[in-house]
Amino acid sequence: MRPEALARWLLSERMSHPDGWVMSWYNGNGTGFSYPEASAYVLSAASTMPEFFKPDVSGRLNEIAHALIGAAAASGGIGKDGRIHLFDTALAADALGRWAAHRGMDEALDSALAQLAKTIQRMAQKRISVTGERLPERWSTQVGPYLLKIVQGILAIPDESRPEGFLEHMSAFFKQLTENGHLNDVLDRRLPADPMYTHSLCYALEGLARCQDAGLLSPRSLEGAADVLCELQRPDGGMPRFTQGDSEETSPMSDSTAQSMRLWMLIDRSRYKSNIGAASEFLERIVDIDGPRYTIDSEDRTSWSAVFYMQVLHWLSGEASIRELI
Repeated sequence: MRPEALARWLLSERMSHPDGWVMSWYNGNGTGFSYPEASAYVLSAASTMPEFFKPDVSGRLNEIAHALIGAAAASGGIGKDGRIHLFDTALAADALGRWAAHRGMDEALDSALAQLAKTIQRMAQKRISVTGERLPERWSTQVGPYLLKIVQGILAIPDESRPEGFLEHMSAFFKQLTENGHLNDVLDRRLPADPMYTHSLCYALEGLARCQDAGLLSPRSLEGAADVLCELQRPDGGMPRFTQGDSEETSPMSDSTAQSMRLWMLIDRSRYKSNIGAASEFLERIVDIDGPRYTIDSEDRTSWSAVFYMQVLHWLSGEASIRELI
């Protein structure tokens, strides 16, 4: 599937919610929901790979940008179910920062980025990933290595929109996130002692690579982690849901497969050529005109997998760049 077709699908009426957000997923039963995180990914993709999003006749991209700006103005952060999520807030900062670099800064964008930066710093200092009490027991509500991914949002915020000491505070937060036994197992070419969600592991590795590139963390080889991803890759080219415990009957995932491809391409494209090829063939089977399936036997079509796969296709025909990573 061509990246232009994925862009049209992401901006289509089917993937648009009346509230301005992009649908996170939908299926043939008519179920699905909108998601600020998915909206941020789409806006980042359009700013980073604008050639695939022309023409935006409907003005859908402006609508998405205004939804993110409005949410930042209303609550200072981005999230769902009445809670602010550090991860979603940083993805929104990344999206709006890229949008400003692509389209030009204005007063509303600058104000939104400043609000998001304050919220990011405050939540990082408090070591919380989600506001509120009685949080659901999920990896995405806990403070963990996956939050290294938020570095993209930190770096996308212009200097003049950052609070005092912003990068110093965030660098300390990132250093603490790397003091995680499971992440260090993977970096040392070992499976983690306990199962990790592969999608979140990829987020951690993506963020670690970007932190190192920006000089926020000391350099450390990612080849051991890339080798672990090779070990996890299924015979059909897809990646499992968890690092351990998946049976052969468990369907591999489109999101972590595309993420693993991007990591292999960034770390050593030649060394991991066969793994990249197998993953590419898997994704070609799982993506069609109705978008990427979450798994090969699922009818759920996911927007975040579409964005990751779009960047894979872009990089397959050119160079991979850690500073463009979405």
